[in-house]
Amino acid sequence: NLVNPDVQASLHPRVFGHSRRGSVSGYSDAELSRITTAARADVSTIRRRLDAHIDSTHPEIVLTRNTGQVASRKKPTPNTIANRTAIAEQVFVTRSDLSPILILLVSLTGWNVEVIKELPAEHRIIDQRAVEVTLLKRRRGAGNWHQTVVWEIGQPGRELHTPGGLYLLLHRLMEPARRFLESRSFWAIWDHTADSRKPQCFNPFAAALNADLRWGAWVA
Repeated sequence: NLVNPDVQASLHPRVFGHSRRGSVSGYSDAELSRITTAARADVSTIRRRLDAHIDSTHPEIVLTRNTGQVASRKKPTPNTIANRTAIAEQVFVTRSDLSPILILLVSLTGWNVEVIKELPAEHRIIDQRAVEVTLLKRRRGAGNWHQTVVWEIGQPGRELHTPGGLYLLLHRLMEPARRFLESRSFWAIWDHTADSRKPQCFNPFAAALNADLRWGAWVA
């Protein structure tokens, strides 16, 4: 072989992202830790926000909890998107909550975001120590679409640090919206709709996995 090895290497540039073997992370350990910490802090805030109003008897909150819709406020307060969202986010997970939730799930489970977006609501708790979930993996081809995983639940108070604990926590937080879904799914959020007569609670990933997510504000 008369071709210099360095020249041969330059003619065959490496392509990253097609194989897990030898792949290089896009973040340093410190960067990944900061991202995960920020996502965990935001999910903790979401939990406190929702749990703070779980027993509220305020008429607007009770009506929203019972109907899945935010009723128009009485005059003179205008029924703006911001006003409706302020009521809904006391009862439901909303679209703006999805970014840190998805990031923390990916970080703790190790699965890509497409798999996470198709998490099932059905699960089995094993001895109060782990949760068993069957994942849908569209990238694996026919015959390899499903895989059953077992995720550690962890100790009480550590839900934001273990995959099973986080799954069960989010399952509970989205249950108020899940009650209004026609087809049961893990993901169930509230989002503003122009027509208040239409369902306002839904699975954001049912129609398309991109779900028109707005990452910009969280990334900033």
